[in-house]
Amino acid sequence: MYGINALISLVIMLPMGATYCIWVQPQVLFYVMWFIAMFVTPLVPMTIATIIGAIISAISARSKHTNLVSVILSFGLLVGLMGVSMNAGTMNSGKMQIQQLFIFHIIL
Repeated sequence: MYGINALISLVIMLPMGATYCIWVQPQVLFYVMWFIAMFVTPLVPMTIATIIGAIISAISARSKHTNLVSVILSFGLLVGLMGVSMNAGTMNSGKMQIQQLFIFHIIL
C-alpha cells in the first residue's frame, strides 16, 4: 500500500517540484525537504486511516454485535465526511468562514 501511495506521490510531486525549482531557484534546504516530503507524504493519509480504524474497532469490540456496530460506525463516518465536503463547497462561493468550520467540527 505504501508503495502505490509513494508512486502516486512521486508522479505528482516530482514534476511540480521540478517546475518550481526551474522558475524560482530555491535554496538548497528546499531540495532536501522536497526529497524527504516525497516519501513521507504518503504516510499521512495511511496514518489517519489507521487511527480512525483503530478507534472504530475499539468501540465495536465492546459490543455484542461487533460487525454490525463496526459497519454502522464506518458508514456514519463516511456519510458525515461526505456531507461536510459537499457543504464546504457551497458556502459563500467556496470561502469557508471560521464560524461555519466550527459548527461542522461540533457535528462530527
